[in-house]
Amino acid sequence: MNTRLFVLTAVFSLVPTLGVAQACVVPDAAALRKDVAKYKNITLTVDDCIVQLNGQVNRLSDSLDVERKLRKLPWAAGVANYLSVAGPTLDDSKLRKNVLDMVNGQGYNDLRSPLGIGVQKGEVTLTGVEPNPMLLDSLLYAVASVKGVKGMVSNVQVDPLLNIDELVEWTPRTVILWNSNVGPMYPRQ
Repeated sequence: MNTRLFVLTAVFSLVPTLGVAQACVVPDAAALRKDVAKYKNITLTVDDCIVQLNGQVNRLSDSLDVERKLRKLPWAAGVANYLSVAGPTLDDSKLRKNVLDMVNGQGYNDLRSPLGIGVQKGEVTLTGVEPNPMLLDSLLYAVASVKGVKGMVSNVQVDPLLNIDELVEWTPRTVILWNSNVGPMYPRQ
C-alpha cells in the first residue's frame, strides 16, 4: 500500500514539469521591424512564436532573404511567408530567355546534367539532375533573383553519382614502394 502511494506521489510530482511548455519571449515590435527595415511593404505579426510575413517584394529572392533571416531568430518557432512578388511582369518567352541566359552565363548548365526550364505566367519550373546539392541551392537562389520571376517550382533531383569521374579522379591512392635491398641503408664496409 505504501509503495503504491509513493509511486503515485512521484508520478504526480513529475507531471507539472513535463507538461509545461516554454513561454514564447518575443522582442518588441521595433526590434522586429529593424530586421526588415530594408523592405517598406512588409508587415510582421507574431502569434505563438510563429512569424507571419505579409506584403509585397520586388523579387522572389527578397522574399527568400527575409524568410531566411527570420528563421535564424532563436525564439522563432517558424515563419509563415505570405509575401507576393510585385515586380515587373514579363512575357513568358522573354522571362525564359532571361533565366536561360543567367543559367548558362553563371555556368550552372552542364552537358552531363542539362536543365529543363519552363515558364508559365511568371512561374519558372526547373527539371533535371544536379550532382551537388550546394550548387542546386545556389542555382535556385540565382533563378529567384531574375527580374520577373513570380514563383518557382524545382523538379531538380540530386544525384551525387552523376560526377563519378570527378570523384574517382580525386580519390587518394596509396602507393607502396618496395625496396629491393633489405638491411641498413649504409652497410658497413
